[in-house]
Amino acid sequence: MLYIKSIDRFGRNSKEIKKEWKDITQNIKADIKVLDMPLLDTTQYKDQLGSFVSDLVLQVLAFVSERERDNIFSDKPKESHLPKQKESI
Repeated sequence: MLYIKSIDRFGRNSKEIKKEWKDITQNIKADIKVLDMPLLDTTQYKDQLGSFVSDLVLQVLAFVSERERDNIFSDKPKESHLPKQKESI
């Protein structure tokens, strides 16, 4: 059983998040419980409808996490990597 605070801890984009989820649930065969999203609890929703809902929520949250990350980087000033120039008097 893996407890994780938030789905975005699995990766930086939706592809990484989905890959990690699949690796843990299918290859390692461990259950996952995402603490800030109760719908993403593989111990509870094992029927076909529950799996569908969990997969759908995972897809949406992975997309949202990627968008939030993109927005964080697009809001930063683009000149921040340039050295500051000295002012002459």
